[in-house]
Amino acid sequence: MGLFKREKVLINNRLDSLNLEVIDAGEEVVYNLILGNDNVYKPTVKVGDEIEVGMAIAKSTLIPEGFLYSSVSGKVKKLIDSYDYKGRKTAAILIENNKVNSVYNGLTEGHNDKISLLEGLKKYHLLDTKGNELYHNYNRDLDEVTTIIYNATHWDSSTLATPYHLNASTKEILEAVNVLKDTYKNASIFFVFDKASSYNFEKLERTCTSVHFKLVDKSYGYDMSSLLVKENFPKESERSVIVDEFKSLMSIYKAVCLNEPITEEIVSVSVNDSFTKLIKVKIGTKIKDIATALDIKESDYQKVIRNGVISGKALVSTEVSVNQGTASIDYVQVKGLDKERACIRCGACVRVCPVQLYPMELVKHSNKNTLDNFKKYKGMDCVECGLCSYYCPSKISLAHRISLGKSYLTKV
Repeated sequence: MGLFKREKVLINNRLDSLNLEVIDAGEEVVYNLILGNDNVYKPTVKVGDEIEVGMAIAKSTLIPEGFLYSSVSGKVKKLIDSYDYKGRKTAAILIENNKVNSVYNGLTEGHNDKISLLEGLKKYHLLDTKGNELYHNYNRDLDEVTTIIYNATHWDSSTLATPYHLNASTKEILEAVNVLKDTYKNASIFFVFDKASSYNFEKLERTCTSVHFKLVDKSYGYDMSSLLVKENFPKESERSVIVDEFKSLMSIYKAVCLNEPITEEIVSVSVNDSFTKLIKVKIGTKIKDIATALDIKESDYQKVIRNGVISGKALVSTEVSVNQGTASIDYVQVKGLDKERACIRCGACVRVCPVQLYPMELVKHSNKNTLDNFKKYKGMDCVECGLCSYYCPSKISLAHRISLGKSYLTKV
């Protein structure tokens, strides 16, 4: 099991007892107007407007066909400044939830029309757990794509919804697969699982007979797609391969097969490894309202982390709302001193790096003045898995600082 032996055992011991719990949205629901890679949305509603579930409330300025949809019914209360999960201060639409109607009734234009994969990805602005627009990943020369890989390897706690979907969403996964096969006629589809996760995918394997199921020796985070391909599909060229998260299949089913907006997410909520709950929650629901519903006392925890304690980000506030791609929320008590200390040259960051980089050396050069050295030490090869920060005994924010260095380089 390698580095994650303890974490995997803890998580796998909980899977059999996980039941899906529906959490109602709070009195106020918030929709940030910057999504994905700086995809800015402009409101199409005004203060006082009455809203129904599935109504378009904002339009993308980056992808003209893309809209943001309400997950609740109610009234537009005001436009506010809010924080998103990246810590950015953004404009947002605040809707007063009347809790009258929680069901989508086909309000989007052309709801009953047949829709293509790429149309669905654009129209419903489908996002992955990193906030990237899926449209950019799938928008390829359809005849060139020979392999589509869905990564179901177990990385951090953000994959706890996977066993649920393996058992409960077989029909939806099969229909999404059929859409993919109709779109990319030359492509083989692979579901990739890591051997240590012990997921039971026999039911899915019996149903999706056209899919190849592949077991691999280790886990791969979403930013490790290139490494996954290099180590397990070495003959494939980058242009011919699409790699995505397993959970995206459910979004594709909803957006393309049903022609409906994504109004809910399935999220695993963990409290200091003591318990985990799997919840279904409306997009736009504030994190603090989830804590209230689950009787979690926020003041007992120093950090609330979105999408995994290893590779995720600590939230600046629990006023932040659930958006597409929110897969897990972890409440963490920090034991002892959690302030950064000087590097002790233990080498832990080097040993755990999956692409064999020198994280501390990269941190030294992750500023605008020494970018040449940052490139020399292959900083752009960092997959932002977060392992270096997680295992650093000095609590140095290695991953964050390396990410800053990469962002500086992309802007040069």
